[in-house]
Amino acid sequence: MVLEFTRKKAFVGSFNNEVMNVVIPLSPRHFADVKRLDLYTARVRCANCTCGYSEVDGGYALCNSARIQLAERKERWDTIVTGLYFASWYLLSIGHSIFNKKVTNVLPLPWFVASAQIVVGAVLVCFLWATGLREAPAATPRALRRHVRTMLPIGAFHAVGHISGVVGTTWGSVSFAQVVKSAGPIYACVLSSVVLKQAVSLRVWLSLLPILGGVVLATAGETTFAWAALGGAVVSDLAFALRNVYSKISMSRNEQGESLSAANSFGLTTCLAALFTLPMCFAAEGHTALAVWRAAAPTAAASRWLLLQVVATGLFFYGYSEVAMKALKNVHPVTHAVGNTMRRVVIMLICILVFQTPVSLTGAVGSTIAIGGSYVYAMATTAHTAAAEKAVAESR
Repeated sequence: MVLEFTRKKAFVGSFNNEVMNVVIPLSPRHFADVKRLDLYTARVRCANCTCGYSEVDGGYALCNSARIQLAERKERWDTIVTGLYFASWYLLSIGHSIFNKKVTNVLPLPWFVASAQIVVGAVLVCFLWATGLREAPAATPRALRRHVRTMLPIGAFHAVGHISGVVGTTWGSVSFAQVVKSAGPIYACVLSSVVLKQAVSLRVWLSLLPILGGVVLATAGETTFAWAALGGAVVSDLAFALRNVYSKISMSRNEQGESLSAANSFGLTTCLAALFTLPMCFAAEGHTALAVWRAAAPTAAASRWLLLQVVATGLFFYGYSEVAMKALKNVHPVTHAVGNTMRRVVIMLICILVFQTPVSLTGAVGSTIAIGGSYVYAMATTAHTAAAEKAVAESR
């Protein structure tokens, strides 16, 4: 069969011995409409085959069934890897939520615990760079200094966001913190509109109403309500939204360079965040930290065990954050957003069972509305983005 795709320039590919002509636009979304044809196969350059179209001409081709089979195997493998990313993301998130709450129940030093978790992640990524298990973020000191200058505010907001989140779950329930954090899209929309000057459609703004209403209802029905829990979750949401905005600004300026991958970007952010967290935690809890630690772990064996628990929470936190980025790279943003919504639900349910958290009917209804609202927001944002991209394409 011969497939012919046209969009100003044509290319030809063949497999089996049947002949058939198909003319469709050369666009990735159309490849899914052709049986057994996918992007991996479509990206095979004509320069690597004998179909008659050169790479200079911008041609793409399918050369034979062997390449199609190879592409299908690669697609199946990518599906398995993506599934493992999502499973790891969920498991590590659950592990962090449970261990973090258990540690702070015994050791009520949220600033120190959060700082230790970030430091553990920084030590881990530095170990990976030093041993060559991961390529270092920059080849020259000048490039590294440029990365550091660009990402200093990102690291600062990452530090504030994580510390605030741990403070919130220390003085309140994990489930309540997850509900409040579902209001993150509200901050993202406001900051994108004000800082990035990005247009936000009325449909997207309206999709935020269920989130806001659900969070308010859940807060009113929270049986273990504490202002520190609410304030910590709100500040965490705002700080992470600012971190994401500054990350977009950094990428738009193309200051990171080709050597700074997504994983290395997060690693460098973690290292910079560690520099910010240490002075903050000493200023906030330095005068009581030693006494609280001795009360929580009066013996050497108890101290070692508690330290191992803190290190474990740090590994969980760094692990699920990096795996989440890898999952986002492999799927559509909507799929990732839906996955994140379901992750919050799973964390909430498991932590309610583990810690026997009392939940009122009002709180349950509010939580459901807020979590469902985040899904509606993801759908509205996707529709807005697709419409904007279509308008740009039609204007060309």
